[in-house]
Amino acid sequence: MVHMIRLGLGTVLLGLALSGCGNRPCCDQAPQASPRVAERDPGIVVHDFGPNRQEMRPSQPKPPSDKIRRDVSLEEIRKYVQSMNAVLIDARSPKDFASGHVRGALNLPPSQMDAYMPEIWKNVTPDQLIIIYCASAMCESGDMVYEYLAAQGFTNMRVFGPGWRTLASATDLR
Repeated sequence: MVHMIRLGLGTVLLGLALSGCGNRPCCDQAPQASPRVAERDPGIVVHDFGPNRQEMRPSQPKPPSDKIRRDVSLEEIRKYVQSMNAVLIDARSPKDFASGHVRGALNLPPSQMDAYMPEIWKNVTPDQLIIIYCASAMCESGDMVYEYLAAQGFTNMRVFGPGWRTLASATDLR
């Protein structure tokens, strides 16, 4: 059941991204490009969240294979957390996030992604390295968040497959 929902959500998001829905009058919720930007390149979609205005093209390159997607180790996460060279995104519920998460991680639960995106756009650029984790290796939330962010134009992401259960044992990351 979860797999079917994930597949349906991914298909809808991919369809919207590929159709360039943000440039059509039917999608009046999406911020539109200024006339000057639209004249220059009508294929640009503008996400305007205050001072962190983001411009991006609706069609994005294909996401990497699962091998590349999951190619991040606990040691690499330690280095990224210490150097602050990556953004960690916790794909668990807000309740689970509140009970413990990796130091500096942002919460993006699959059931509330639209509500949490302004915070993501405020703190993360589309080309910044993002490491996503969820509860465990059996959890699909990390993949759902990955697909959603890819449809939003984020291009440099990895999923930490073992998830929070492994990260929780690394007390130096909390």
